[in-house]
Amino acid sequence: MKKKYLAIIAGLIFLCAVSLFIFDLIQKNKNIQSQLPYLVPGEQITYFDVLGLNAEKITAGMLNSKKIALLFIFQQPCSHCDRNLATWNRIGRILKNDVDIYGIIPAPPGQMFELKENARLSFNIYSPDDLVKFKKNFRLKTDLAQTILYVDREVDFVKFGDVNGDDYTNLLRRIKTLLKINETQKQGVRR
Repeated sequence: MKKKYLAIIAGLIFLCAVSLFIFDLIQKNKNIQSQLPYLVPGEQITYFDVLGLNAEKITAGMLNSKKIALLFIFQQPCSHCDRNLATWNRIGRILKNDVDIYGIIPAPPGQMFELKENARLSFNIYSPDDLVKFKKNFRLKTDLAQTILYVDREVDFVKFGDVNGDDYTNLLRRIKTLLKINETQKQGVRR
Protein backbone atom coordinates (compact mmCIF):
# COMPACT_ATOMS: atom_id res chain seq x y z
CA MET A 1 0.00 0.00 0.00
CA LYS A 2 2.89 2.33 0.85
CA LYS A 3 4.45 1.68 -2.55
CA LYS A 4 1.20 2.66 -4.25
CA TYR A 5 1.07 6.00 -2.36
CA LEU A 6 4.74 6.65 -3.02
CA ALA A 7 4.19 5.98 -6.73
CA ILE A 8 1.24 8.40 -6.79
CA ILE A 9 3.24 11.07 -4.96
CA ALA A 10 6.21 10.56 -7.29
CA GLY A 11 3.86 10.81 -10.29
CA LEU A 12 2.36 14.06 -8.97
CA ILE A 13 5.81 15.53 -8.35
CA PHE A 14 6.83 14.53 -11.88
CA LEU A 15 3.68 16.15 -13.36
CA CYS A 16 4.35 19.36 -11.39
CA ALA A 17 7.96 19.45 -12.61
CA VAL A 18 6.89 18.90 -16.23
CA SER A 19 4.20 21.61 -15.90
CA LEU A 20 6.73 24.09 -14.53
CA PHE A 21 9.16 23.22 -17.32
CA ILE A 22 6.49 23.76 -20.00
CA PHE A 23 5.41 27.04 -18.40
CA ASP A 24 9.04 28.21 -18.39
CA LEU A 25 9.44 27.30 -22.07
CA ILE A 26 6.29 29.26 -22.96
CA GLN A 27 7.58 32.31 -21.12
CA LYS A 28 10.98 32.09 -22.81
CA ASN A 29 9.29 31.72 -26.21
CA LYS A 30 7.19 34.86 -25.60
CA ASN A 31 10.30 36.74 -24.52
CA ILE A 32 12.25 35.65 -27.61
CA GLN A 33 9.31 36.43 -29.89
CA SER A 34 8.96 39.95 -28.46
CA GLN A 35 12.61 40.61 -29.25
CA LEU A 36 12.28 39.75 -32.94
CA PRO A 37 12.27 42.74 -35.32
CA TYR A 38 9.11 41.52 -37.08
CA LEU A 39 5.78 39.81 -36.46
CA VAL A 40 5.49 36.04 -36.74
CA PRO A 41 2.70 33.85 -38.16
CA GLY A 42 -0.14 33.39 -35.69
CA GLU A 43 0.27 36.80 -34.06
CA GLN A 44 -2.56 39.31 -33.95
CA ILE A 45 -2.24 42.97 -34.81
CA THR A 46 -3.63 44.96 -31.90
CA TYR A 47 -2.75 48.49 -33.01
CA PHE A 48 -3.28 49.66 -36.56
CA ASP A 49 -4.43 53.29 -36.61
CA VAL A 50 -3.20 54.67 -39.93
CA LEU A 51 -4.13 57.71 -41.99
CA GLY A 52 -4.34 57.77 -45.78
CA LEU A 53 -3.48 60.56 -48.21
CA ASN A 54 -7.05 61.85 -48.05
CA ALA A 55 -7.12 61.66 -44.22
CA GLU A 56 -9.16 58.42 -44.25
CA LYS A 57 -8.48 56.43 -41.10
CA ILE A 58 -8.07 52.65 -40.91
CA THR A 59 -8.08 51.03 -37.47
CA ALA A 60 -7.28 47.58 -36.09
CA GLY A 61 -11.02 46.89 -35.83
CA MET A 62 -11.46 47.60 -39.53
CA LEU A 63 -8.40 45.53 -40.40
CA ASN A 64 -9.67 42.62 -38.30
CA SER A 65 -13.09 42.73 -39.95
CA LYS A 66 -11.56 41.87 -43.32
CA LYS A 67 -10.89 38.31 -44.40
CA ILE A 68 -7.60 38.94 -46.21
CA ALA A 69 -5.28 41.96 -46.08
CA LEU A 70 -1.79 42.57 -47.39
CA LEU A 71 0.46 45.01 -45.55
CA PHE A 72 3.54 46.42 -47.23
CA ILE A 73 5.63 48.26 -44.66
CA PHE A 74 8.13 50.70 -46.15
CA GLN A 75 11.11 51.97 -44.25
CA GLN A 76 12.62 55.09 -45.73
CA PRO A 77 15.33 55.18 -46.88
CA CYS A 78 15.38 51.45 -47.53
CA SER A 79 17.04 49.60 -50.40
CA HIS A 80 14.82 46.55 -49.74
CA CYS A 81 11.71 48.72 -50.09
CA ASP A 82 12.97 50.19 -53.34
CA ARG A 83 13.63 46.70 -54.73
CA ASN A 84 10.23 45.47 -53.49
CA LEU A 85 8.20 48.28 -55.09
CA ALA A 86 7.93 46.58 -58.50
CA THR A 87 6.84 43.29 -56.89
CA TRP A 88 4.41 45.02 -54.53
CA ASN A 89 2.94 46.97 -57.47
CA ARG A 90 2.50 43.75 -59.45
CA ILE A 91 0.75 42.09 -56.49
CA GLY A 92 -1.38 45.21 -56.05
CA ARG A 93 -2.54 45.17 -59.67
CA ILE A 94 -3.31 41.44 -59.64
CA LEU A 95 -5.17 41.38 -56.31
CA LYS A 96 -6.66 44.87 -55.95
CA ASN A 97 -10.25 43.61 -56.32
CA ASP A 98 -9.86 40.59 -54.03
CA VAL A 99 -7.66 41.67 -51.13
CA ASP A 100 -7.31 44.85 -49.08
CA ILE A 101 -3.82 46.22 -49.63
CA TYR A 102 -2.17 48.76 -47.35
CA GLY A 103 1.18 50.36 -48.05
CA ILE A 104 2.44 51.77 -44.77
CA ILE A 105 5.22 54.29 -44.29
CA PRO A 106 6.19 54.52 -40.61
CA ALA A 107 7.15 58.16 -41.00
CA PRO A 108 5.51 61.58 -40.98
CA PRO A 109 2.71 61.92 -43.58
CA GLY A 110 4.76 64.21 -45.87
CA GLN A 111 6.84 61.27 -47.11
CA MET A 112 3.71 59.51 -48.36
CA PHE A 113 2.98 62.11 -51.03
CA GLU A 114 6.51 61.95 -52.44
CA LEU A 115 6.50 58.14 -52.59
CA LYS A 116 3.01 57.94 -54.12
CA GLU A 117 4.01 60.39 -56.86
CA ASN A 118 7.45 58.94 -57.61
CA ALA A 119 6.63 55.22 -57.46
CA ARG A 120 3.19 55.27 -59.15
CA LEU A 121 1.85 52.74 -56.69
CA SER A 122 -1.10 50.48 -57.54
CA PHE A 123 -2.32 50.52 -53.92
CA ASN A 124 -3.08 53.12 -51.26
CA ILE A 125 -0.47 54.22 -48.78
CA TYR A 126 -0.90 55.22 -45.16
CA SER A 127 1.06 56.70 -42.31
CA PRO A 128 0.64 55.68 -38.64
CA ASP A 129 -1.45 57.98 -36.47
CA ASP A 130 0.92 57.31 -33.54
CA LEU A 131 4.34 56.46 -34.95
CA VAL A 132 5.88 55.27 -31.66
CA LYS A 133 2.97 52.97 -30.84
CA PHE A 134 2.90 51.60 -34.39
CA LYS A 135 6.63 50.82 -34.43
CA LYS A 136 6.34 49.13 -31.03
CA ASN A 137 3.35 47.01 -32.07
CA PHE A 138 5.00 45.90 -35.33
CA ARG A 139 8.42 45.64 -33.64
CA LEU A 140 10.02 47.81 -36.32
CA LYS A 141 13.57 47.85 -34.98
CA THR A 142 15.46 47.90 -38.27
CA ASP A 143 15.14 49.75 -41.55
CA LEU A 144 13.99 46.74 -43.56
CA ALA A 145 10.77 46.25 -45.47
CA GLN A 146 8.09 43.83 -44.34
CA THR A 147 5.45 42.07 -46.40
CA ILE A 148 2.65 40.74 -44.19
CA LEU A 149 -0.36 38.63 -45.18
CA TYR A 150 -3.06 39.06 -42.54
CA VAL A 151 -5.89 36.51 -42.60
CA ASP A 152 -8.80 36.00 -40.19
CA ARG A 153 -7.35 38.24 -37.48
CA GLU A 154 -3.82 36.86 -37.48
CA VAL A 155 -0.55 37.04 -39.36
CA ASP A 156 -0.39 34.27 -41.96
CA PHE A 157 2.83 35.14 -43.82
CA VAL A 158 5.72 37.50 -43.11
CA LYS A 159 8.64 38.31 -45.36
CA PHE A 160 11.32 40.48 -43.83
CA GLY A 161 13.49 42.35 -46.35
CA ASP A 162 13.55 41.56 -50.08
CA VAL A 163 10.63 39.76 -51.74
CA ASN A 164 12.21 37.44 -54.31
CA GLY A 165 10.54 35.52 -57.15
CA ASP A 166 9.84 32.46 -54.99
CA ASP A 167 8.30 34.62 -52.25
CA TYR A 168 6.12 36.34 -54.85
CA THR A 169 4.94 33.01 -56.29
CA ASN A 170 4.30 31.49 -52.85
CA LEU A 171 2.43 34.58 -51.66
CA LEU A 172 0.18 34.66 -54.72
CA ARG A 173 -0.44 30.91 -54.47
CA ARG A 174 -1.34 31.24 -50.78
CA ILE A 175 -3.73 34.14 -51.42
CA LYS A 176 -5.43 32.37 -54.33
CA THR A 177 -5.90 29.29 -52.12
CA LEU A 178 -7.42 31.45 -49.38
CA LEU A 179 -9.72 33.14 -51.89
CA LYS A 180 -10.92 29.74 -53.14
CA ILE A 181 -11.57 28.63 -49.56
CA ASN A 182 -13.55 31.82 -48.90
CA GLU A 183 -15.58 31.33 -52.08
CA THR A 184 -16.31 27.69 -51.17
CA GLN A 185 -17.42 28.79 -47.69
CA LYS A 186 -19.73 31.45 -49.18
CA GLN A 187 -21.28 28.89 -51.54
CA GLY A 188 -21.80 26.48 -48.63
CA VAL A 189 -23.65 29.18 -46.67
CA ARG A 190 -25.90 29.99 -49.65
CA ARG A 191 -27.04 26.38 -50.04
